[in-house]
Amino acid sequence: MKKWLFVLAALTAIILLGQLLQEQKLEITSKHGEVDHNKKIELVAIEADQVHRGKLLLINAQSQLSAEGIAEDIVEFARDQAAGAGFALENDTIMLSDEVLQALQKMLAAARQDGLEGFMLTSGYRSMEQQAMLYEQQGSDYALPAGYSEHNSGLAVDISSIAMKMEVAPEGAWLRDHAADYGFILRYPPNKQHITGIQYEPWHFRYVGLPHSLIMQEHGWVLEEYLQYLAENPNLSVGTKDGHFTIDYYSYSSDLLIKLPSDASYTISGDNVGGVIVTSWVEGEL
Repeated sequence: MKKWLFVLAALTAIILLGQLLQEQKLEITSKHGEVDHNKKIELVAIEADQVHRGKLLLINAQSQLSAEGIAEDIVEFARDQAAGAGFALENDTIMLSDEVLQALQKMLAAARQDGLEGFMLTSGYRSMEQQAMLYEQQGSDYALPAGYSEHNSGLAVDISSIAMKMEVAPEGAWLRDHAADYGFILRYPPNKQHITGIQYEPWHFRYVGLPHSLIMQEHGWVLEEYLQYLAENPNLSVGTKDGHFTIDYYSYSSDLLIKLPSDASYTISGDNVGGVIVTSWVEGEL
């Protein structure tokens, strides 16, 4: 009898361990400057404006968006297109980075598969001129000056529920759980106002791309905290359920040469503060 109890306990432990490993999305290790001698790299000089371009830009009261930081692939999406994709627009059209729009449509399609069909997009890209007008009309209690709003970048979108407030809507709960899987973060979560300077906005989602969104969700970080972490841990290896990423952070200087993998895909983004982040992965792993 004792033998069977021991076997049962062992099997239970194995099952629980398996469930824990399945639930854990990420495996993050710091490389601490380790060199992979088998990795093919090329050294590339970086222009100063790269610090202010990319998907990981910090845009807040201390870090103004420059013209270089506006996404170059801004597209217009109409109400009939949105209806065909299964969600609503508050206005006749919305503008966003095309990369962001593609990820957004994929995310909302997944939500529909889970039975949620009440999403409405209320705001996307705003030009500097539109932002200045909005700030003049609404004041600092309800709007930000031109260049200090994430909406000026084309990387942010406000998503609402057609039925109720997002903080209590099932659409809001689904996005809080799943947006990171598609490269989005809830930019202004509760209890982080002392860091972001912005009160809780359950509708405001920012695209940062993978695996950065997953890392932030895993640790409960906002963008300010994540960028600080990268500056302090500049060489990361990140394993996700979809593949393996390498993240390298560089502090910008005029003579900076960054290492780019010649046998892998990569993106380069500035942080809008003084750093450059290279994210690389091998095609076929994702």
